[in-house]
Amino acid sequence: MDEARGGAGALGALALGEALLAAGDLAEARALLLEATAPQLLRLRAEVLSTAGEPEQALGLATRALAALTEPLERAEAEATLAACLHRAAAWPAALHHWEAARVGLIAELGPDHPDVAAILDGLGLTMRRLGRYRESLELHQAALPLHQRAFGAWHPGVAGNLHAQAQTLRRLGDFEEARDALAEAWQVSVRVQGEHHPDTLTTAFELGRLEVDCGQVEEGFGRMGAAYEALRVRLGPQHPTVVAMEGWL
Repeated sequence: MDEARGGAGALGALALGEALLAAGDLAEARALLLEATAPQLLRLRAEVLSTAGEPEQALGLATRALAALTEPLERAEAEATLAACLHRAAAWPAALHHWEAARVGLIAELGPDHPDVAAILDGLGLTMRRLGRYRESLELHQAALPLHQRAFGAWHPGVAGNLHAQAQTLRRLGDFEEARDALAEAWQVSVRVQGEHHPDTLTTAFELGRLEVDCGQVEEGFGRMGAAYEALRVRLGPQHPTVVAMEGWL
């Protein structure tokens, strides 16, 4: 983070913004990029707004960034950002199209085993799940996991996110105990590498609680869900879509 803060110009802002986004510091990332106009920064600003629960505003920025970028790798990254924004806006068929474009572009530039390709496979898997294509979703996440692990080892946010996604698909396939175990592993990884108060960690804790309830661990599960909800409400605010969804479950 300190190295990113020491950068200059658009490149420095890009590095710092990516570091803040990864750390879950959405307010600071948003403030940093508020006046950004360079296409690369517009793409990152779209990611921040989408993650913060404003996918509609993010869509316009991501579309502008994609239209302005010409370098193949940057275009592939912008395709992925637009796909993520569309996914969060519940425009899943359109998201599917852009995930596929991002996958083709990244493989052409980075090769099929690059961890950025793994992230695209996970994004594509999330959208497949929303479209009810559960087996395809699970296969995509299973294909992505060894790419994450080979690049970063067992302890990395990409591994945690992948296991979380696998668990959500397993739940929809009716494999509740296997889903619970995958989420427990995802939560342990996230706590270790991101900290117990990172938004991703808290979201995983909440979902783990839901699966514990599904598996008959009612008191433990509701306790975990309540604690995660209260912590995330403070971190992201009461109007964030994830917080609102958690409140609905409780």
